[in-house]
Amino acid sequence: RSMSAAPGREGFFGSALPVFSTSAALTAGQSHRFGGVDDAGRAAIAASTPGTYRSNLGLIESSGQPVVVRLTLRYSFSTGIKTSAEGLSSLSVPVAANGFVILNEISRAVIGSSRDGYGDLRNMQLDVEVVSGAGRVSPFVQTIENGSTDSAIRIQ
Repeated sequence: RSMSAAPGREGFFGSALPVFSTSAALTAGQSHRFGGVDDAGRAAIAASTPGTYRSNLGLIESSGQPVVVRLTLRYSFSTGIKTSAEGLSSLSVPVAANGFVILNEISRAVIGSSRDGYGDLRNMQLDVEVVSGAGRVSPFVQTIENGSTDSAIRIQ
């Protein structure tokens, strides 16, 4: 379960990870694509801009065996008033046996320091692939609306 508070508002907002079968978890050579992933730039996050979203990725290893997961992010960004470019970035992430890894602001984690120059990234595709190890990984994406801090968790 994820809980957060919005500045200037009473109470907490949150979401819970849905129950899913460990047999549906990814094994070596398998992958899962999350489409429509948004990740706001730092300015939108700091200003709590409504209608912008930040996204986190969670990886849960459930079989007691370590794995390495490759994350591949496909995104578009503005390069001028009338032009844009396509980006492709990858990152390998080790997940320990029975481990839980959370990557906050997924685009920053995968793209790195050049992420700061891209502003709000919308409708990205994130591929999660188990590239080695005998374990099983269940990925999920947590999306948080910056204005309200409402959150949703996706496993598909």
